[in-house]
Amino acid sequence: MTRLYLLLVCVSCCISVSAQNMRLVGVGSSTIAGQGAFPADSSWMRRFSNYYKNGLGLVDSVYNLGFPGANCYRGMPSSYMPPPMREGPVAAENVTHAVNLLSGMAIPANGVVIINYPTNQYTVFSIAEIMNCLQVMYDSATRLGNKCYITTSQPRTDGSFNTPAMKRKLADIKDSIINRFTVANTLNFWDGMYNPADTTILSMYSAGDNIHFNNAGHRELFERVRAKNVFGITLPVKLHQFSAALQDKKVAVQWQADHDDPLGSFAVQRSQNGQDFELLQQLPVNNQMGLHSYAFTDQSPLPGTSYYRLAVRERDRTYYSKTVMIKNALPALAVQRIYPVPADKRLQMEIVAAQAQAITIDIRNSGGVSLQRFTRSVSNGVNQVYVPVVQLPAGLYFVRVTGAHGESFTRSFSK
Repeated sequence: MTRLYLLLVCVSCCISVSAQNMRLVGVGSSTIAGQGAFPADSSWMRRFSNYYKNGLGLVDSVYNLGFPGANCYRGMPSSYMPPPMREGPVAAENVTHAVNLLSGMAIPANGVVIINYPTNQYTVFSIAEIMNCLQVMYDSATRLGNKCYITTSQPRTDGSFNTPAMKRKLADIKDSIINRFTVANTLNFWDGMYNPADTTILSMYSAGDNIHFNNAGHRELFERVRAKNVFGITLPVKLHQFSAALQDKKVAVQWQADHDDPLGSFAVQRSQNGQDFELLQQLPVNNQMGLHSYAFTDQSPLPGTSYYRLAVRERDRTYYSKTVMIKNALPALAVQRIYPVPADKRLQMEIVAAQAQAITIDIRNSGGVSLQRFTRSVSNGVNQVYVPVVQLPAGLYFVRVTGAHGESFTRSFSK
């Protein structure tokens, strides 16, 4: 009985792990195949694989069935019979092959098909037959519970595509795809990728042949696919860089993070001994997913040696960045500021201390005679200390602050 129980536990664990496996298959032509990008890792599909599979470890397989020059009829199901004068399905590239690659998944919705036929033969095909092809492929891809996303048309102005009618047609195809499959199931590779003046690919994204996107264009496509969150998962907050540096008597803290969890946050923390940290500032993550830069400035750093780190908080866990040591040349005790000047009923002092201690505050007149003396306790860090001066007549005075180890500072003030 014990052996049976252990066997069931092992099987349950295996199912739990396999249920998390996610796969993606790309079907289409030269854009999904990576044409225009160099080296190959710069293509949007390779970026996708490197990010989800190699970087985050959330995807176990990414398959690319893209073939340069392919048109939408090549991607149709293997059982499809094309109309006269149209190419038939290609088994190595089509949606049937894509679905087979996703078979056997514990959670079918963890399998995703992206269909990317943006322009090939669209000078010949009618919009109606293009939409029919995309619909048949979409239905075939989703019939077993997998998810499918259809990309829109893309800007293209080479040869017969460089006419007002074809430019309008490509735009109409884009609109038809979004209207048919809705924004939720489409990837918009058109808007923001072309020059409105002539519908050419924006120069910053153009590979130079009026057909394909360059590295920057492929990166933009990758960002759009990532923003779509095709697997429907909340990605962890991934910290890429964290630094702290003393600049103009202040400590500048900077970091970069990659995320899409709107409930995540960052807590900038500081310590005098490297073990006991206090919270300086808490910042929410940027609401838009992707790589973002953050910054915080500690306006009143501790004197001597201090330590900074970042607490990265997610829904279910908190982890910490590396700890950065800062050496501040300020003395162990310093009077940074006294105010208001002229003083009224009380004098306020901003005192920075390297450690908790008792200090003595001595107020003297211009002749050096002590008029009032107070004892106050300060903690490590920046302290706000108040002393009454309501009894003093108008005139010039000096306040002397002496620390527990003999350090002293004298500042003047008027009343």
